[in-house]
Amino acid sequence: DAGLALIEQERPDCVLLDYSLPGQSGFSVLRRIHAIDAYLPVIILTGQGDEALAVQAMKSGAQNYLLKSSLHPATLQRAVVSAIEHASLEREIAEQRQQIYEQKLALAETSRLTSAVLDSAPCLICVTDATGKVLVFNKELERAVGYSAHEVVGKHTPLLWSPQAPILKRAEAAARRNAGVAAGEIPVDGPGAPGSYPAPRVR
Repeated sequence: DAGLALIEQERPDCVLLDYSLPGQSGFSVLRRIHAIDAYLPVIILTGQGDEALAVQAMKSGAQNYLLKSSLHPATLQRAVVSAIEHASLEREIAEQRQQIYEQKLALAETSRLTSAVLDSAPCLICVTDATGKVLVFNKELERAVGYSAHEVVGKHTPLLWSPQAPILKRAEAAARRNAGVAAGEIPVDGPGAPGSYPAPRVR
């Protein structure tokens, strides 16, 4: 317990842990160490050359497993340096994953708020990229032309707004249903687009 308190207070770069401890195994202490710092490198030292024990040590989160009988200063130094480097890389990867997760949450919230604002706007909104692909198609525009955003987003405006496109027939029907709604002009973007076609107006 005194050793664990020292680890929590000092946060060492690496811990050398004896497998055989009075009243408990090194694995139980290893779990308590990682409860303090999940990425603190721990090297298990043992006098038993048991392969099953070595496998269990690695599965339990130890960075390495060394036999006391074959321990030399150079071997120990290499093991400590390697354990620190490996644990540092694991910590960095975990932090990057957490940052990516938080960024995805922030983007999802921004997208949700943007969609809510666009869908509540009392005007027709169609946003395209430089090639004319539809990126945004708001609720008011859906009601005006009779197409859902699901059907339109991702398609290119020249294919949607050309005189031959079936959307115009549906738009006419939607305009008749929505008496009093004037759709106005719907711009067409992108290379080869025929300019703009008037969306149907209610007569």
